[in-house]
Amino acid sequence: MATPQRDYPYVFRILHWILTIASAVLIVSGLGISAASHTFPFLWSRWYPARLPSGLWPLWHLAAAPIFAAAWIIAVAVYIRASHARRMRGAPKVALGRSPSLRGGRGALRRIASLPLLIATGLSILTAPALLFPEVPDAVYRAARILHSVSGLALVPLSILLHIAITIARHPGLLIASFDPFRRARWVPLALWLPAPVIAACLILQGYPLFPIPRDLVAKRIAQGGADIEPLPWDTAPPLEIALANGLGFAGGRTRVALRALHDGSEIFVLAEWDDPKEDRRYMPWMRTPGGWDHLMTDEDDESVHYEDKFSLIFPPRGDRLFRWFGCAAQCHIGGGRAYGSKNSPSIIDVWHWKSARTDPAGQADDKYWHVADPKDPDVGRYGDPAGSGGYKKNFAKGGTEPLRLPADADAIRMGALLADRSVEYSLERAGQIAPGAEIPGIIVSPFAGDRGDVRSLSRHEDGRWRLFLRRRLATGSPYDIEFRPGGRYEFGCAAFDCTSKRHAYNHRIYRLVLEE
Repeated sequence: MATPQRDYPYVFRILHWILTIASAVLIVSGLGISAASHTFPFLWSRWYPARLPSGLWPLWHLAAAPIFAAAWIIAVAVYIRASHARRMRGAPKVALGRSPSLRGGRGALRRIASLPLLIATGLSILTAPALLFPEVPDAVYRAARILHSVSGLALVPLSILLHIAITIARHPGLLIASFDPFRRARWVPLALWLPAPVIAACLILQGYPLFPIPRDLVAKRIAQGGADIEPLPWDTAPPLEIALANGLGFAGGRTRVALRALHDGSEIFVLAEWDDPKEDRRYMPWMRTPGGWDHLMTDEDDESVHYEDKFSLIFPPRGDRLFRWFGCAAQCHIGGGRAYGSKNSPSIIDVWHWKSARTDPAGQADDKYWHVADPKDPDVGRYGDPAGSGGYKKNFAKGGTEPLRLPADADAIRMGALLADRSVEYSLERAGQIAPGAEIPGIIVSPFAGDRGDVRSLSRHEDGRWRLFLRRRLATGSPYDIEFRPGGRYEFGCAAFDCTSKRHAYNHRIYRLVLEE
């Protein structure tokens, strides 16, 4: 069978390359994002991230999405225009995806291959904004996530394979012709189409890359903070509502955080409130049994059953352009042999990481930072600020069958943690005094001294909602901390954890903390 000759429009041929490359990036990165978030029980959630090369897959997904959407729309428009031109010249009517030489059954088969691809791609594009901006109602978000996952990870790949298979089987020359970058090159029309992906990105990604549009959290200036943070005039601070998604534990993977901020010229105060029906203050504890001890742990590296609730704020250095465009996706890696990837940043990212069992019993949040990752370090890019003393450590050794330390008295356990100064070394005598069924914390806690203890905390869990107060000096003098100044503007991101080690709820919107003069 002779292969029909086809002179595809030049822009259409170039866009075939763009669509193919963008599709590959979106499918590979989408698989990684879906598997890592683990809000749905996909089969690849365990093995895929470990086999995916470590990389900024969320960032590449966000970057490829508007390019793909713009290229697809332009390709369809160019094809329809070319078909219309042929009809005006008296050529046989051409349907989308159908060559003039493909008539009857072959033409119908070709349409069958094209229509699913068109529908699947359209579903992926239409549902993407709801995932990027999860402020939409819960029902809309759930439907968008399911449709996006099914279309992007199943229907689109299958439709592409079907499209290629039918083309190769019937007329392989058309496949080559649709990618030919040299035949009758027309650079002027191509140049005119190049701004389209940028325009699409500006519309989809909050103004990226030309005019980022952050949402502001205004820190109202007050006269004086005082020793007690809870009675401060929080009602005078305008709230910033943040919708988070993809978090394990939360209903549908979603929760909403309300942030308020105040400052008095020397300290900054932050109030974070978010929905979480259950208060979790455990860290892989031990349970006393009649015959010994049962260590309540399902996965030491990725525990999501016997664990604590957490909350974090991150502050990149001022002028971090990637963060300004993509938010947290600019530093979050997926893959590299780790189920939830790593952090890797050429510049220091200041991190306030509140942990309900490991730091809150000491009235602190963990003052940490992200920087260049060491692949051999199990924390891969996550570092703690220097601490003179104190902190938390596990109350177990790997493979151990009993706790390392036991409570000295009834007051030694606070908020799911074993207080270091009220604990004693393990002994059979002390263990024998603990009744079967009692839990002993899997974490030993004392206050951080020095740089790592700069962020102080106070929390309450009432009526299915966390109420967390944080405070820190505007300038700590630490090279690992962002320095705040009245009148300054600082990008930030946040995440919430519901009884999970790593699989937190997040989004990629850009937020900015603005301190009143």
